[in-house]
Amino acid sequence: MSNLELVQKFIDKYNLKEKSRYRYQLDKRYFLFNILKNDGMNVSSIGRVFGLKHTTVMSGIKNHKLWTNSGDSFYLNNIKELKEEFVNVNSYKTLKEVVLECDSLEELEKVKQQILLKYY
Repeated sequence: MSNLELVQKFIDKYNLKEKSRYRYQLDKRYFLFNILKNDGMNVSSIGRVFGLKHTTVMSGIKNHKLWTNSGDSFYLNNIKELKEEFVNVNSYKTLKEVVLECDSLEELEKVKQQILLKYY
């Protein structure tokens, strides 16, 4: 299952296309924005997936980075389930195996982002 398919699954599960400003939904959206951005999607395409404007996506990615880097416990708790699901996609491989399988700098950059997000 690709990350986009997994994101679609969570959009449906948590009604993330719904115009809601509840923090638990915002946090999940922001995390998923970041996953798609790290996969190489542009902000306009991500916005279309969620039915939102590209500026909303940019703001969400900015907030995701801010809250992740600052260790915001409320945010990290809200995205815990999602984070575990995306980690499990590659959990059967060690970091060394994942790095050795990379064929391009773009793939290495994705691994770098996963390391920064503490996937490994």
